[in-house]
Amino acid sequence: MCVQFGDAAGDELTTFNAKAFRLGSGGGYGGTSLYGFFLGEELTRPEPAVASTILAELAARLANGTLDTVIHHSGSWHDIDEVSRALLSRRFKGKAVLTID
Repeated sequence: MCVQFGDAAGDELTTFNAKAFRLGSGGGYGGTSLYGFFLGEELTRPEPAVASTILAELAARLANGTLDTVIHHSGSWHDIDEVSRALLSRRFKGKAVLTID
């Protein structure tokens, strides 16, 4: 399974060789899948155990350093209007972390 996420920072078209992807599982008849992951959608699913499992996995990966978190901006929550507008207009890639001070 290939999980695709993190494409919100740009409008580039992603292309790939579908045959090579399908055969990548080692068999000639498929067995591979592509899953578009969006955390907001995952957390709205009716199965709360699934959401808690996802969050636990993300927290574990963050703790052990295997989750690549691209933080472009860190600042005060007083700048939320400016930072939100920058995120929505894609003026920077990555995440914004705002601290309450």
